[in-house]
Amino acid sequence: MSKEIEEEPSNGKAKKCLKLISDKKRTAAIFESLIENLGESKVAIFTHNSPDIDAMSSIMAVEFIFRRKYNIECGKFYTGRISHPQNIAMDNLLDSGLRPVSEYDSKEFKVNILVDTVPSNAGVGDHEVNFDLVIDHHPDLPNGDFKGVVINLKAGSCAGTLCTIIRELGIAFDDDNDYDRTIATALVAGIYTDTEHMLSVDTTEYEREAFAYLSEWCSFESLRKIVFYKRPRAWINARADAYSRAYTEEEGFAIVGMGFLAEKHWDLIADQADEMVQWDACHTAFAYAVIGDNTLVGCVRSENPSITVKEVCKQLAGKKGDGGGKQGKGRYSYDFGGLSIEPDEEQCDREALWEALNTRERNRILRILKK
Repeated sequence: MSKEIEEEPSNGKAKKCLKLISDKKRTAAIFESLIENLGESKVAIFTHNSPDIDAMSSIMAVEFIFRRKYNIECGKFYTGRISHPQNIAMDNLLDSGLRPVSEYDSKEFKVNILVDTVPSNAGVGDHEVNFDLVIDHHPDLPNGDFKGVVINLKAGSCAGTLCTIIRELGIAFDDDNDYDRTIATALVAGIYTDTEHMLSVDTTEYEREAFAYLSEWCSFESLRKIVFYKRPRAWINARADAYSRAYTEEEGFAIVGMGFLAEKHWDLIADQADEMVQWDACHTAFAYAVIGDNTLVGCVRSENPSITVKEVCKQLAGKKGDGGGKQGKGRYSYDFGGLSIEPDEEQCDREALWEALNTRERNRILRILKK
């Protein structure tokens, strides 16, 4: 189905701000309408900051649609880092072709598409980008004055959504085409990683049907290397150290502060939370660290259906931070201003500051959990 979502402005008259498409049979018409007035222009594709596997595969799939069906050139842009070992493996094995958003020139592109997030979380850097189409699977919808089209099938992954759209458009994968095999493998990787090997509670028929369909063209050798990626030795050591310092409660919560981390290791926080939630008697895990001079970043994982991770992350982020997520998985961050760490700080001062920050953050988490 499709429907207009209305908001109530200050003058009391409802205005239409976006069109939501939640019926897969309507998705093909959206792509057809996008190219009607495209001419010789190109399509720009974006996602959230520091894209994960699902976001990367979704960008690649949108390009595949325009390249294979319409012979239209696309630009694929990202902000932040591709730094997690799993994301690097994906990029190296499947050559995502993502370019820094600094290379985006609005004059080259007539259509702008966003995948795996909403415009308020789009990784566009300093650019002002008006999106014509948003393809997402998270429960949040665009807010503000967004007047474009949103495709959200309520799938468990954006990759599962894109595979469904590809099939609705009648695009067939070619047995003898390396590019087609790359896209099929990327989509399966996106589905697998975003639904915890298709075992998470938000896995839907879109993921199951897509996996069965794409298996014929997927390179399972590449998929295995992406799913079971190699972790750096520094991560192994940090995880072992965190295990010895973790704070646990009988209620099934595990909390660990990981100290000061270099920006290149910020993905270790999520990896630590993923590890902790697998501990015996632990159903909810919190891992956090200070990244850079004054930013605390935390990741939350939970197998307890009574805990709404997205709301917990929003509370931990506070009014000036950023937090969100989906069922069972989330992230938050905030700056702590005047307590920033200078490069030439004495080690004892750094340790004292971390002890204060660590105690404060642990107490904040426990306070929110016990409300």
